[in-house]
Amino acid sequence: MQVTEIAETFHQLKAAGKVRFLGVSNMQQHQMNALQRVLDAPLVVNQIEMSLQKHAWVDETVYAGNQDGKDINFTAGTIEYCNQHHIQLQAWGSLCQGIYTGNASSPLCSGKANQPTCDKISR
Repeated sequence: MQVTEIAETFHQLKAAGKVRFLGVSNMQQHQMNALQRVLDAPLVVNQIEMSLQKHAWVDETVYAGNQDGKDINFTAGTIEYCNQHHIQLQAWGSLCQGIYTGNASSPLCSGKANQPTCDKISR
């Protein structure tokens, strides 16, 4: 990630009146911190994958320091960083490509691993 290039581009777009705010997607706290250091405006949002199937973002916080959370693969401290710096969280993928709307034709329902979940939701 070229933070200086991102900051310069944001500054140009803001000066031209094309954008007012900057948000990021799927960034961990260290990436946001590095970017924020070179920006002249605060980051306002971090868009992360949040759904009933993708909940490591909350599990990491709940299981912090607990043996039950040893296999959770979400960057520690991201949620807390966003909270401390007033960066809103925004969900993407919250309906898991349609499986929670009853659309059993979702690509997620094509594999055997997700079939029990898809079958329950389709009923």
